[in-house]
Amino acid sequence: MSVFDSLKFKKLKREYYEKLKQDGFSDIEDEDGYITTHRSNHDFHQRIGFHSSLFSERISDYYSWAYHHALYSEFRTDIEAIIWIAHSKGLSSREITKLVDYSQSWIYNRLKQIRTYLEALPEYSE
Repeated sequence: MSVFDSLKFKKLKREYYEKLKQDGFSDIEDEDGYITTHRSNHDFHQRIGFHSSLFSERISDYYSWAYHHALYSEFRTDIEAIIWIAHSKGLSSREITKLVDYSQSWIYNRLKQIRTYLEALPEYSE
């Protein structure tokens, strides 16, 4: 039996987590060990005031820019087009993995490459 399966360890863990909770600690991992970035980012943004209209405007501007390129730019492959269109609609890398058969890290890195490529294109006029 592993030390982590012992009753002594489980009791100590429960006590420690209760102390952390009382001190206001909020774990970024859920019970299964997955990082809950959306919740923690939201908490982070609330704590430091990123819910301002300026921040919202910048986010809106970015996704307008991204969506314009999704509609009017040429992509090297169909997969890149699918990934960018999904990204421009606000889907996360994790959500995009459900649309295409690639890993989350591959999608994240490809999005960075596509963004760099699109930023080098001449400015568009509306």
